[in-house]
Amino acid sequence: MALTVMSGCAHRTHVIGFSGLLSPGKMVTIVNVNGDVAAYPPVLGQRGDQYTIQATLQGGDSEPIPVRVSKDEGGLLIENRSRIPVKLLVRVPKGDNLNVRTKNGLLNISDLDGHATAQNENGNIHIQMGGYASASTINGNISATLGSTTWPGALHFEATRGDVEVYVPAVVNAHVKAVSQRGTVFTDFPIPAHADRTGLMESFEGNIGSGGRGLVIVTRSGNVHLMKLVPQM
Repeated sequence: MALTVMSGCAHRTHVIGFSGLLSPGKMVTIVNVNGDVAAYPPVLGQRGDQYTIQATLQGGDSEPIPVRVSKDEGGLLIENRSRIPVKLLVRVPKGDNLNVRTKNGLLNISDLDGHATAQNENGNIHIQMGGYASASTINGNISATLGSTTWPGALHFEATRGDVEVYVPAVVNAHVKAVSQRGTVFTDFPIPAHADRTGLMESFEGNIGSGGRGLVIVTRSGNVHLMKLVPQM
């Protein structure tokens, strides 16, 4: 049974906050129908197992903030299922994972050490993390920088209308497939790209290193870049 930590529906204010503790290995799920989402690790000096949430109205002066937070054995659920636009800033505890879904807004995920899944309908997705991630959007661009060289199964980055740019470590072993139905594809890994007979669709497929785990990057209308993440000297 979910335990309600706090609900902002009764408060008519521009900003509300939530906080609590969450053990490692749990899932933090964010559902925001309207509004931006930013997910970061705890700030310096904050407990590693502490989460904090700041919810801010992005429009309207008198609406109550319709954010609900609940916690159960599986993790933490943060949700705004109304049409009222709310910006969510979430500090994700160390060792926890993230699942984010929004329909209208920007998604920004930075410096998390777990894994993340991001889904959007209208808006860009920006991911920069030491772990691994998958992302999809209908109208928007995806930019993802991943620090992990291991992940289970296959990672997917998919856009309907938008560019997709993915950086992975140069030493990763993976089997890669990239497709743009209307656009260009490019990689600085030694994998040749090909165009179909119409000249509209470009793709490449092959192994990085010894191959193995999957990496799929697809857009219907836009460009695809798969780039090496080279350590700074």
